[in-house]
Amino acid sequence: MDELIWLMEWYNSRCNSGWEHQFGIHLTTIDNPGWHLTVNLEETALESCPFERVEQIGETSWWQCWTQDKEFLAACGPRDLPAVLGVFRKWAESAA
Repeated sequence: MDELIWLMEWYNSRCNSGWEHQFGIHLTTIDNPGWHLTVNLEETALESCPFERVEQIGETSWWQCWTQDKEFLAACGPRDLPAVLGVFRKWAESAA
């Protein structure tokens, strides 16, 4: 399944008439250029699951993912969004 479709399904499965009003997912651009992803983990099974920071830095591609304050955070180059979504998906599925 495509990573973006999987993320949409993950988000939808948490919407319970409460969670989505206080928490959620934020995707913004950064000036490197690239993307910044924040997935709020509060009130999910992932909020207390360990995650070790991972990153890949190359000449034309870069990304990094980490958790902090009950959030999954990622920053990446303009074409690396599928990679960080894949990291989140792999972690979420392995923690389930």
